[in-house]
Amino acid sequence: MDAVVLCEVKFGPQAVQAAIDHLIVEKKYRILGAALIAAEVPEDFALDVPFVVAPEAEEAVRKAAAEFRTRAIVDVTEAELADRFRWANQALQLGLEVHGADYRLWPPAFKGRDLPSVMFVGAGAAAGKTAAIVHLLNSIKDRYRAAAVVLDLGGPSYAELVEPGEPATAAARFLAAYRDGRNVGGDHYLIAAATGVPAVGCPFAGTGLTGVPLDSLLTDAFVFAAEAGGEFVVVEGSGGAMPAAEGEMCFLVNYQTDPAVLRGFPFAYQLRRAGAVVATGFTSRPAAAAVEALRAEVKTANAKAAFSYGRLEAEAVGSAPFARGVVVTARPEEGRTGLASYWGRKIKGEVVEVVGAGQFPPAAPLTKVVRRGSDEVGLIVDMAAANLGEWLVWAEAWGVPVLLTYEVLTPDEPVCDRLVQKAVREAK
Repeated sequence: MDAVVLCEVKFGPQAVQAAIDHLIVEKKYRILGAALIAAEVPEDFALDVPFVVAPEAEEAVRKAAAEFRTRAIVDVTEAELADRFRWANQALQLGLEVHGADYRLWPPAFKGRDLPSVMFVGAGAAAGKTAAIVHLLNSIKDRYRAAAVVLDLGGPSYAELVEPGEPATAAARFLAAYRDGRNVGGDHYLIAAATGVPAVGCPFAGTGLTGVPLDSLLTDAFVFAAEAGGEFVVVEGSGGAMPAAEGEMCFLVNYQTDPAVLRGFPFAYQLRRAGAVVATGFTSRPAAAAVEALRAEVKTANAKAAFSYGRLEAEAVGSAPFARGVVVTARPEEGRTGLASYWGRKIKGEVVEVVGAGQFPPAAPLTKVVRRGSDEVGLIVDMAAANLGEWLVWAEAWGVPVLLTYEVLTPDEPVCDRLVQKAVREAK
């Protein structure tokens, strides 16, 4: 295999040359050259192969890729793990394999596409991927016949298409699907209901260090999306998982995230590939220092990526058939401030209580609150709740009307719209 060794000058030319000889004789590599990590190289530093020099490992990898047109980079360093993450992500981004004394990494193999697409991945769960997709689909569905593909944990063992329906019947449709054994907590159900766009749930298993699944039915999911009339596809990752799909990418991260988290796998690789990055939060006035720290980290890793802050805001499928409500939310504790007054204005009435979706089964006081009577109370239920089906069954058992809700992420800058335009141009 053609390869270049990445090495530190401090070992001296004899040790580096010995490592090269070992790789050639014992490991059967064809060593094209070396990438030396050093501000400068001593005049007597000589190797049997040509070399490039750079003060930082990432720059040395870029120079080696351009100079030697190699297939792999072989790690002959003793760098800290975090430092190896950084340069290994650079090598993978360039399509190079990374080999070490006891490890080997391959760049993700992305499947071809016939349709323009934008992919959303995030720094872990609850970064706002689904909310960003809802915003984007609602903004483009009048211009493009769109469809969504969603990586789905815990769903069926096949790609599942969910067609949109009337907002007024959304809760009843979800309940029927849940009783049929469907995972209505999957984001493809939420997206179809919130946008009126067909959505496909795509099961997957395992992920590598870049976030690409070991196995998924992504090809089947794209076929389903096309058969549903999709001419533009929006793709959602799951947690830290990244679909093995070509297309433009938007990377989302909660604005309070420690920037150092983005320097390791899988996020460093995904961040490098992104055309846009959105810092997300539930407030219209995020802490400026936190947002700027993320912006600086993003620009260091990927200077070409557009950056924006985006606010998460709750919306509803249809209108509430009641004037008093109990909010069942999937938001974390810090995101629940003001929800009662917000939904009170939305339903033009009163919110009696706000409870976390995980508080199931409901405590006895809540059961008393929602009992039907002259002063009827309904449930305002977040479709992002993993146990959405259980809440729907409970509501039906008590005869309680349900208003389904979801989150929308609106970036301050139209960074996602720009990705759509680029995807369309490049797909022609």
